[in-house]
Amino acid sequence: MKPLDPFDIPLAGTQLVEASAGTGKTYTITTLFLRLLLEAQFDVDEILVVTFTNAATAEQRVLKHHAFESGVRFDAELAGDDSTRLAELVEDFWTTRVGTIELAILEHLVTRKRQKKSPIGLGELHALARTAVEHSDAVPLPGEVELCLDGVRLLDQELAGWASAWRDQGDEVRRLLLEHEGLNRNSYREETLLCCFAEMDELADRAATGTVDLIEGFDRFTTTALRKGTKKNHEPPEHRFFEVCDLVAQAHEPVRQALPLLPLKLRLELVDAARREHPRRKAAQGVMSYSSGRCTAGRPPPSS
Repeated sequence: MKPLDPFDIPLAGTQLVEASAGTGKTYTITTLFLRLLLEAQFDVDEILVVTFTNAATAEQRVLKHHAFESGVRFDAELAGDDSTRLAELVEDFWTTRVGTIELAILEHLVTRKRQKKSPIGLGELHALARTAVEHSDAVPLPGEVELCLDGVRLLDQELAGWASAWRDQGDEVRRLLLEHEGLNRNSYREETLLCCFAEMDELADRAATGTVDLIEGFDRFTTTALRKGTKKNHEPPEHRFFEVCDLVAQAHEPVRQALPLLPLKLRLELVDAARREHPRRKAAQGVMSYSSGRCTAGRPPPSS
């Protein structure tokens, strides 16, 4: 059997040391601890030491109370799986964050999720939080995402006025667009218009509770689009309703540009929250856990 020399034991991989009582196990542990600090450049809170005797525990506490103060509790419980803790963190984040999101925007996110367009859901957020915690150095955060959704309230107001106008004047608008001789019927086909009219009925209903999603092709009812869609030597159709469509389209544009950034912003906020909150919760609960092949421990929150 090879004699044990703690200064020759490789620091990488798994090593099995067999020893009887009184042969220097505690000395070996503390030597390896020091070598990991000095040779492998580990931080104290990156090393898990498990021992089963009062004498060995007391010697480890000497390290803790002197040069290698780490802030890690020596009575910490070893938790092999962080899934429950991470799930609670994500669900707390989602519940709190959803409370700050406009109902119309939340509806947009849910609709996009169903359509699998830029989906964001708890399953994805759980995976993202685990990646952020286990690979904190490998998930760089981009710069701050500028997101301004202040225009949602203005859009609500304009849509409310539009919905009222459509209910009152929709029949006139239908007849005008279907019978107007000057419209280019390649751009304003009858079947296309009829589909749009049905969708506008639905949009008017959704506007009552708030929405940030217009129908596809809404812009074709603006004055600019109608002018472009009118044949030469003809006057475009005119109606007050088309000017109301202009106002809605103008209010919708900044919201439309901002909405695709919202899932990204939520993801970045979760990464930041997970990196801050997860160690704090572990420290408060007195637990340590394995992560990415290296044992991590939560530092206690700073005293106030």
